[in-house]
Amino acid sequence: MGKLYDRLANDIRIKEWLKACINCGTCVSICPAAEFYKYNPKTIVNIVQSQDDEQIEALLKSETIWD
Repeated sequence: MGKLYDRLANDIRIKEWLKACINCGTCVSICPAAEFYKYNPKTIVNIVQSQDDEQIEALLKSETIWD
């Protein structure tokens, strides 16, 4: 695990939400932002679950996470 993921892993939202994700895609179908923007919550979850600091850092620096 990388340093960024380690910091994220201490957040209660990661323990309660992200680790509970089974990648079903329901979040994408009900997300109001996904309807109007190129925003895909599932992609964000997959990147964070990968525990790859380079991908997480790129995500945080991109516009995607802030849409």
